[in-house]
Amino acid sequence: MKIEIKVTQKNPFALLAHIVMALVTYAYFTLSNIPFITYIMLGSMVLYVLSTGNWNRKIGNGYLAYSVIQIVYIFAISTGSTAQSSMARSIIYQMLVCSCFFVYCYFDKTAVNRVLLLISISVVILCVRVFIDDSFSSLIRNIDSTGQYYTYGDNNRNTIGIILGVGALYMLHLGYTRTKLWFIPMALSVVLGLFTGSRKSILVVTVGCLLYAYLYAKYGKKKKKTKGFLAFLFIILFVILLVYACYNSPILYNIVGYRLEGFIALFTGEGQQETSAVIRSMMLAKAIEMFEEKPLFGWGIEGFAIHSGFGVYCHNNYMETLVSFGVFGFMLIYGGKFILLGLQAKAMKAQAPMQISALQIVIFVLMVTSLIIDMAAVTMNGVVTNLPFAFSAAMLFLEGNRRFYQYENSVRSCTD
Repeated sequence: MKIEIKVTQKNPFALLAHIVMALVTYAYFTLSNIPFITYIMLGSMVLYVLSTGNWNRKIGNGYLAYSVIQIVYIFAISTGSTAQSSMARSIIYQMLVCSCFFVYCYFDKTAVNRVLLLISISVVILCVRVFIDDSFSSLIRNIDSTGQYYTYGDNNRNTIGIILGVGALYMLHLGYTRTKLWFIPMALSVVLGLFTGSRKSILVVTVGCLLYAYLYAKYGKKKKKTKGFLAFLFIILFVILLVYACYNSPILYNIVGYRLEGFIALFTGEGQQETSAVIRSMMLAKAIEMFEEKPLFGWGIEGFAIHSGFGVYCHNNYMETLVSFGVFGFMLIYGGKFILLGLQAKAMKAQAPMQISALQIVIFVLMVTSLIIDMAAVTMNGVVTNLPFAFSAAMLFLEGNRRFYQYENSVRSCTD
């Protein structure tokens, strides 16, 4: 007798989980202020899990244990500290939300693809809302040499820039695997990201697109290899044109071109250095100094903002983590991420090149770009950049279950 694999089972709470997941995805990727939906998500995921067969075995896995340990640690070190409570709550909240995404994808082998599509649709909606925003059209009409930039409502321009850049990678994946029509909103997302003046948006798009096209060309199915290599060359050309436009279009130069120029000058020592790049370099130096003073357990959450004299985060998640939590906390928070990245790479390497799916490639690319973003932004409380690791964990566990059942089936076939 053979054992059947049943990753997804019908239950009365499945529809609720699907609806709430769609609403939560929309909320986070369009910067909509509907946090109440996320509380419904937490409850619906619990009901979804409890009503799914074998939940007690499936729920006992490394990713959720990793999340629980982090939540307990953050809660413990922030207890009794008013200054740290707000950031601590947002970090814990982010972990809970990512855990819910993980559970949703873990119990349904098609859910990762579904969520990637929902994210792409949400970013398209964000692009439309930006495009028709009065403040955006006003910026285009009145841009001058003062270096104005666009931001959506009260959000930080880097926040919207990161969402648009990451969203472009999701749409790039859909353009490869579904329909080329997705390349149109992808291009729109990239262009609107430029108007935020966020260098992170450019970094995400450049590195992510090149890495995805390279891996797709290298590991894609044989009949698609030529298409993959041509796409890789096309993306290189696209990036060159993008940089050219930033330097030669008066509007784009005044928004982002001069910032790229000043950032490069910081390393070369030639030309005029951009002010924000200089300040962030000073922040990084101060963060290193603070870490050296308290290397083991750090200064506590928001330690850099409170004790550095700058009054804000240090714009580098690695150093912010080291300053806040020390080496112990850094290993706790980043250990799981690097392990997942290694496991994802190992899973791809273990397969025959032609068997590696585009979904595996895009998740790996999103993980890499998220770790790159951490070099220039504080993301420990951000859902958008932490989600790819939840997706990766879900895919790895599903693959582990598939192999486990295949092994049991083969053993039973031999003994029957």
